[in-house]
Amino acid sequence: MSDDAWRWCRDIDQHLETLGRLELIESLMPGVSQAESHRQFMQRNLVNTGQLEQLLSWHNGLSPNSSAKIGQICIMPGFYLLGLGEIIQAHLDFRDDTRWNPGWVPFMTDGGGDFMFIDTTQAAPPRVHRYRSVELEHPAEYLSIEGMLQTISKAYETGVFFPIVGGIEMDDDEYARLAAGINPGIEWWLT
Repeated sequence: MSDDAWRWCRDIDQHLETLGRLELIESLMPGVSQAESHRQFMQRNLVNTGQLEQLLSWHNGLSPNSSAKIGQICIMPGFYLLGLGEIIQAHLDFRDDTRWNPGWVPFMTDGGGDFMFIDTTQAAPPRVHRYRSVELEHPAEYLSIEGMLQTISKAYETGVFFPIVGGIEMDDDEYARLAAGINPGIEWWLT
């Protein structure tokens, strides 16, 4: 990740602390080495995973011992980070699903069947898409993982994301404007 992306990661951590999102902070696992995640992705013939490897070096998902409820562990409204083992397992679980492309690698989930994923068959850096289990199309929502992190960081910074009892919520219209500005050309935010 670029120096800017690391700054956005640190900013997100700081915003979580400022907002008192202790359940999430205490549930986040330390990062895993980029070499280890790279090795595991290569064993599965997944290439173009550099930004995902860097994301996992920030936080490797959530502690399996966390007693926090799903809303409390979301890093953005509706979605929480998967760890390397969960990413590999989800990728394996979907390999025979005709709706899933083998080059898609999920890295965030809502816990109900929807995922944020990168398409490793795309040119670097791959865009971030949302897999909606009830939809047939899964358009890109962010230019890259870095674009997603910047959007999340700015949403916290500007109050677009705000805490509610048991989790976090957002102003949908403001988030769409923010995401469109940070991720130009992504049609999802223009509709």
